[in-house]
Amino acid sequence: MEEKSNIILFPQMQDTLVEKSFLAMEQENFSEALTYIDQLLHHGIENSDIAIGKIICHIQLGQPLEAEIFCEDILERKTGKEFYTILFYYITILFEAHRYNKIIQYIDELESTTTVPPEEQIKYREIYDMCQMMNKKESIELLKKIDLKIKEKEYKDAFICLKQWNTLHRQVPKVFYSYLLLDIHEGIKAYIWQILRERKVNHHITVSKFGESISKKPSETTIIKQSRTYKDIAKRLEPLGQDNPVMEQFLLELTEHLLYMYAPLDFNNEVESIIETLMFIGQELYLGEKEPMHNGKVKKYIKQVMEAERLYAELFLH
Repeated sequence: MEEKSNIILFPQMQDTLVEKSFLAMEQENFSEALTYIDQLLHHGIENSDIAIGKIICHIQLGQPLEAEIFCEDILERKTGKEFYTILFYYITILFEAHRYNKIIQYIDELESTTTVPPEEQIKYREIYDMCQMMNKKESIELLKKIDLKIKEKEYKDAFICLKQWNTLHRQVPKVFYSYLLLDIHEGIKAYIWQILRERKVNHHITVSKFGESISKKPSETTIIKQSRTYKDIAKRLEPLGQDNPVMEQFLLELTEHLLYMYAPLDFNNEVESIIETLMFIGQELYLGEKEPMHNGKVKKYIKQVMEAERLYAELFLH
């Protein structure tokens, strides 16, 4: 919200603004009413009636996002009756915008951190249950689309559906584990592994990546930039950043994409070869220098780096 004024309104002026705002609302002149309400709020005059008036004005003026943001500000600052009064409006706004998952997340967090009085809980329980039902329905529909698109090898569409499904925060279906063993786009498997890691799945999962098979606990793996391999490579590339920061950033992005696409496989014991590979690629692309390749591993890693970059771009950059 905007910074409040230090000027104190006289009670008579305050009463006048309140009366004018409510009269304007009764006459359905919501723009004028909002002007009066904002003046009150600007001077630090706020109660449930004024807050509800502002919410109603935004909604009637076709500004649901402004109403949502205002509700969130109020909910962060208020407790007790005022909190639950605004909560009902907030949930209603989200429900009408089909933001079912946001409602579920907010209520779940609220009930896990606060003892909600039963008389308040009952006010939103029906909407919450409807959101759960809609969330489940959307999840089922997306899972069907994901499976169809994978079978049709429409991997970009499958990835888009996967991202949408992930926002629903549903339990990971068993079919995701089977996808990790199939000969499908490595980016799909990389993203599924990311989902499992973020959900802290704590049992061994077998993954087939680039012709290799590995079993690991997703919960025991880290995000790429926190991995030992990435940190070691980044440290080795630091001197390059002093002379050519653009090239350094490019090589770090190649590194991140390589490690992401190959996860949970790692390159902990191959840092030297990867550094040599990256410098070879950087010198050729940025400096136009093509030196003879003597290291057989470098030749292998150039192929892996470029293939990982191609696959990453197909799903995540287009």
